[in-house]
Amino acid sequence: MRSDVTKLSSADYENIMQYRDMKFKPLKEIKKEISYINFSFISDLERAGN
Repeated sequence: MRSDVTKLSSADYENIMQYRDMKFKPLKEIKKEISYINFSFISDLERAGN
């Protein structure tokens, strides 16, 4: 490890590890769950993701 890198505290490590196995939902699944979102906003998100 480089000597100029600060080490993570145990709190930092725990914070990072809580998201380790997090799985992201596909946008289509989110659309079904949240139908009140402005669909033009969702279209913008889809275009930005591709």
